[in-house]
Amino acid sequence: MSDEIILYPNPLLGDWLNFSDFVSVEIFNLQGLLLARYDHIKSIKTSLKKGIYILSISNEEYYLRKKLIKN
Repeated sequence: MSDEIILYPNPLLGDWLNFSDFVSVEIFNLQGLLLARYDHIKSIKTSLKKGIYILSISNEEYYLRKKLIKN
């Protein structure tokens, strides 16, 4: 595993979001509302509208937050 979990593509142009390792993910809007939660995934098909989102990403080694832009 690398030094950090990689999220790609970002910005997100389509619906598929990928991660460099198996992770659990929570997706929040900018108001802090939880929109979706996924466990032990390496890719997800989203139905996000254009905008900016905050992702909480975790696995056994890491917990981090990343900004996701959906175009």
